[in-house]
Amino acid sequence: MKLQWLLMMILFLMGSCKQVAENEASRYEPVTDEVEFIDHHTAKLSLDYHGTYHGVLPCADCPGIETTIHLYEDETYEIIRKYMDRGEDAVYRSSGVFSWDPRGFIITLEGETPPNQYFVAENHLRQRDIHGDEITGELASNYYLHKIQDD
Repeated sequence: MKLQWLLMMILFLMGSCKQVAENEASRYEPVTDEVEFIDHHTAKLSLDYHGTYHGVLPCADCPGIETTIHLYEDETYEIIRKYMDRGEDAVYRSSGVFSWDPRGFIITLEGETPPNQYFVAENHLRQRDIHGDEITGELASNYYLHKIQDD
């Protein structure tokens, strides 16, 4: 009799633990890309992003591209690229408007040839690759432009 009672208690406890685990697991649903992003703490809304950013970006056939980007409050930009060790003829200036991605973190310099997208963070821009993806790997830290002045 004691053995039957003990077996019933063990089965009861095992069933209870399983039910608790199922209830606990059902409370947490996985987040997918289909979830609408509703956050008002975006770079566009939260950061003082307008200003002047400067740095030397990698170049395939020169020591680097000295790059200065001015971002203005009216969502216009000016970009100056100087290819190092190529003389004064290797300075290119252009300007236009920039647009924000729907999430409010990445800007696209309209009218520029890719790579023309930058992730906007506190006091710096991070250039994206020609497809608009994040640059990773050993050289990723070479794609930063640091804010040098508020406009």
